[in-house]
Amino acid sequence: FSDVLAITLGKMVGDNINTLFEQVTVGAAAAVEPQPMLQLYPNPTSNFSLISYEGFRFGKILVHDLSGRLLLESLNPALVDLTQLPAGRYILKVYDAKGANVSNQQVQKI
Repeated sequence: FSDVLAITLGKMVGDNINTLFEQVTVGAAAAVEPQPMLQLYPNPTSNFSLISYEGFRFGKILVHDLSGRLLLESLNPALVDLTQLPAGRYILKVYDAKGANVSNQQVQKI
């Protein structure tokens, strides 16, 4: 009786470990997504910063001052126009087409 119980328990534990391993490896593989990549240049800039990105569909850029106040919104996926802002440092929050924040970049206008 004890031999049968040990074999049965061993099989149950082995099956559970295999199932758990499959869930962990499949779940981990499904959770890995390509990271969005964004470049902003030139930085510092006197007027415009060009945007280069991949790994997401562009939505918008919000430009904030360092205190967090929203100064402007850009829907242009190629550049940010900072001509109307005074010299200083700004935070650019980049959002994808679904509205998720994909990057925060600091830019300096000279």
